[in-house]
Amino acid sequence: MADKSIHTGNVSGTVVQFGDHNQATVTITQASRDEITALLEHLQKQIQQADLSAGAKQVLAEKVVPQMKEAAAAPDPKPGLSAGLERMDDHLKVLDSASGHVVGIVSTLGKIASAAGIAIKVVAPFIAGLL
Repeated sequence: MADKSIHTGNVSGTVVQFGDHNQATVTITQASRDEITALLEHLQKQIQQADLSAGAKQVLAEKVVPQMKEAAAAPDPKPGLSAGLERMDDHLKVLDSASGHVVGIVSTLGKIASAAGIAIKVVAPFIAGLL
């Protein structure tokens, strides 16, 4: 039996593991949750101001970001935020102007991933490559 503390950015937890099929619950602090919420608000404004097509803005600002906001309010926000980052990654990959016109958006997405303890290179490799 081992007692291990895990610390990653603003996310921490303690776990005691033994046997097969172990699970751990990760809790995000209220301060991190507030930071993520503020970053999502900022992200929505950045998307509206970016040099993107109206269709891209609609999908990102009116569908993906609201889903990420909903996830941020959930007891375990990491799966929903990871899914949102994956969707952002997919959409930004297909935009011809992604690397030049979405620098601020990419930076904010990196901050969101960091605050939530998400490995952005795993869930959003295109975005990670632009950071």
